[in-house]
Amino acid sequence: AIDWLAKKDINLIVTCDCGVSNKEEIDYAKEKYDIDCVVFDHHHVPTKFSDDYIIVDAKQDGDKYPFKELAGVGVVFKLVQAIVSRIDLSNGWEKKLLDLVTIGTIADCCPIVGENRTLVKYGMDIIKKTERLGLQKLMESARISPEEVTADRIGYVIAPRVNAAGRMERASAAYMLLLTDDVKRADWLAQKIEQTNSRRRVLTGKLVDEAKEEIGEVGDQKVLMAVGWKWPLGVVGIVAGRICEEFSRPTLIGGKGLKECVGSARSIPAFNIIEAISSCEDILLEYGGHKQAAGFSVKNEKLEEFYTKLKKIAEDKLSVEDLQPVIEVDTEIDFKNINWELYEKLLCLEPHGIGNQKPIFMAKNIRVLDARGVGRDNKHLKMKLKSDSESKIFDVIGFNHGHRVDELQGDGKMDIVFELDVNEWNGERILQLRLVDFKA
Repeated sequence: AIDWLAKKDINLIVTCDCGVSNKEEIDYAKEKYDIDCVVFDHHHVPTKFSDDYIIVDAKQDGDKYPFKELAGVGVVFKLVQAIVSRIDLSNGWEKKLLDLVTIGTIADCCPIVGENRTLVKYGMDIIKKTERLGLQKLMESARISPEEVTADRIGYVIAPRVNAAGRMERASAAYMLLLTDDVKRADWLAQKIEQTNSRRRVLTGKLVDEAKEEIGEVGDQKVLMAVGWKWPLGVVGIVAGRICEEFSRPTLIGGKGLKECVGSARSIPAFNIIEAISSCEDILLEYGGHKQAAGFSVKNEKLEEFYTKLKKIAEDKLSVEDLQPVIEVDTEIDFKNINWELYEKLLCLEPHGIGNQKPIFMAKNIRVLDARGVGRDNKHLKMKLKSDSESKIFDVIGFNHGHRVDELQGDGKMDIVFELDVNEWNGERILQLRLVDFKA
């Protein structure tokens, strides 16, 4: 890429969300072509750069910026603010970019606290009245209206579609969609991305099954790893995340080529995955990332050594308790205290996301009036519940809990962990409970 840019007489490269692991390439650009590089990143900085380099990353040693958790898009927004402060664009022009800052911050799984929470909070308002034609069309193809957009919907609906373009083909389709002001082109690109995302979902499911088969019995393993022939780099991170979540273990998934394996890692709160991977740097070709997510490349013949070293680190650092999935319940609540007033107060805590999760409640000894599977293949669980202290009946939806309907036998009572939610249907709004877990 540097050689190609040099032929076009480019003399400055600005990176976004990458670069702090690329000292060799930056040196190459400077020494061979006299091309300067300015790095805008938010990842762990593995290399000590000299003062000759321009590295903008709050995580590097000595950086005095007070908030360390900006996403890559947030760091670039700081650049935009710096430029705007020096030229006359007036009227807060840069605030119109907060729709992209919001999508990028949520998509990159950055904590929605501190400055990120402020950026996302105001960015949500921009999304709801966005003038960006491509974003309008993307939401239209995903069957959500701008007014319905929440941080959850960005994370589970919008971001996966934007990302799917780069995971499966070229990211330029999503890039062009966000830039275009041509209605027909926006329609075509949005539909193309919708189809690409569908293919991504199918492929992800297939690779999750293959990876689990290769891992085999999890047993007392403290770190999991699976490698497949030419598994696409664009989806191995999602696969790692799914398996990490299911088994509550640090997980590495790689795609093996003729000479090397390139992969992604996802981790649990008790295990700093980038710290573990960086301690193997003598084995690796490249690596980068942060506490919960990282990427790596390693020669095929070094794979076993890499995995063995990670297993030793995990064995030393993780206890059996660290590997137990945990649901942190914020408070126990009586059904008689669940009402619209409580729901309105909870809205003040939004937007939610990593680091600022939705409040989770627990209610005990709740009577089950009805329980059945719903959706395709009865994948989800629908219930009607009431407590002995309250006559009101609450609807409950448990996504991906349909297989547990047989647990609700016996005396028909349960302890339930849930989030408070609203179901809107045909113009009617009712409070409902979104199931997190239950015990009959």
